Amino acid sequence: MRQTVSVERLVEFGNALLKIDDTCPVRSMASKEYKEGVCDMIEKVLKESGRYDGYMLLGSTTPEWGTKECFMRKYFIKHK
Repeated sequence: MRQTVSVERLVEFGNALLKIDDTCPVRSMASKEYKEGVCDMIEKVLKESGRYDGYMLLGSTTPEWGTKECFMRKYFIKHK
């Protein structure tokens, strides 16, 4: 049996993962590599479905590119 998940639900879950910071007991979930992978997945799904509507950085300052803070984001979905 084939199952699908909605784009909205996937992005909602991904956005929740991207909010995780260094206080998380599972340290690997707060790593730059983990967050970068989540961002890549969300962007691929949104762009392939024609629903990409950008993202907003989380935090009070603009992080230096390549740091883990630059992957703390919230993605937006273009509505149908």
